[in-house]
Amino acid sequence: DRTTGGDPGYAPGPINNKRDFVSAIVDLNFGDLNALFQFQQSNRGDHFGTNNLLPPDEKQTVISESLVSATLSKPFSLGDSLAGEWSFSALQNSSEKNELFLGVAEAFGGLGNEDDIYADSDLVEQRLEAKVNLEYEVSAHKFFTELSIADISVDESEQFINLDPVTTLPSPTFNEFEGPVEESEERSSISIVLQDEYRIYERLTLTTGLRYDDYEDIGSNLSPRIALVWRRSDRHIFKTQLARSFRPPSLIETGGSIESSIDPEINDTLEFGYIYHDPELVLRNTLYYTRLDDLIVFVDSIGYENSGSFELLGYEFEVEKSIANRWNLVGGLSLQDYVDDELPGSAPWMLKLGTEFRMLPLTSLHLQVNAVSSRERAEGDSRSDFEQTSQADFSLRRQSFLDVDGLDLRLGIHNLLDERLKHPAPADSYPGDYPYSDGAMFWAQIIYQP
Repeated sequence: DRTTGGDPGYAPGPINNKRDFVSAIVDLNFGDLNALFQFQQSNRGDHFGTNNLLPPDEKQTVISESLVSATLSKPFSLGDSLAGEWSFSALQNSSEKNELFLGVAEAFGGLGNEDDIYADSDLVEQRLEAKVNLEYEVSAHKFFTELSIADISVDESEQFINLDPVTTLPSPTFNEFEGPVEESEERSSISIVLQDEYRIYERLTLTTGLRYDDYEDIGSNLSPRIALVWRRSDRHIFKTQLARSFRPPSLIETGGSIESSIDPEINDTLEFGYIYHDPELVLRNTLYYTRLDDLIVFVDSIGYENSGSFELLGYEFEVEKSIANRWNLVGGLSLQDYVDDELPGSAPWMLKLGTEFRMLPLTSLHLQVNAVSSRERAEGDSRSDFEQTSQADFSLRRQSFLDVDGLDLRLGIHNLLDERLKHPAPADSYPGDYPYSDGAMFWAQIIYQP
């Protein structure tokens, strides 16, 4: 790991990859009124360490993240040509960390492992949103508008570390430190969407749109869009689009900024597409130019900042082919090249190939191969380029298993060729990167749907 200066640590050793996940969804309808409730929770270990310092081999859950949401919505009609929908939603996002390993005692002036440094932290955010949209169709035009009002507030943000807040030396008790974001932080926003889909004639459609967002803390933003679709025939479709999108910094990013403020990320994209479609063959081609401005990145041990601008050209190709109603072939190729500076970690090409063979009417086999090209490291990283990775997955699906209608059995092997798969690790951390698969893995799944 990134332990330096001769300090002892827990590397080499196993990562803390313990995890479990639970979710529940309830969807209720009372006539046109819909009520949707969702709950998700994931509990996991700290893997390679929150600071790229390998944690002790204790295999315990230290990070718990949960989401609870409720949405009420109802469509309505105001005549033959005017319709819409209103919705109201409430969401709570919680993150809890218990005994999150921050480093060995010696690195903080301690004496032994009994003084290792840990953190407990809690972050709870709430989001309330009201939304209404209208769709009006007349002659060759289809107009769409939407108004959204949202409010985000931080209900809880606290952090406790077994360090003395004055001397920053190991302490026998946990003391309160500044949380990941101020508890008083809140954000409200208003968003308006306007769109016109104009059918110039039967096979040619022009869509223009404008989105306006106003945030009380970071200001306003306009995102235009214009798209043209020409359906030359039922088999040949041509598309082009010029659009802008943006992502505002989150409250954690603005609270952890190394600058006085962080600007939203802006993405301008021009793309051209061609689709060929018949019952047995589908081809999709997309050529695009993208400019990314003010990309928000995390600088290790410092904080968040805007990293500048990047321009890239790309091409994507997808194919779907059916053969004799027994074989289905799916493939995809992505190519991209940066105009000037390259974004560290970006892949010049990615390849996906898959085939499904219907061996029996209710039994099918599937083979999937994914490959990602080598990637350049960040400036100043002395390691060689991150090597190319490839993975093959195999699976079998049996419907009406044991002659029970609605019972599906699925079996498979991840990483069939037993490759050592990795993710890139930051500079000066793990020389061998993040291995996330030490070999092939067998899995089984049973699904019953009455």
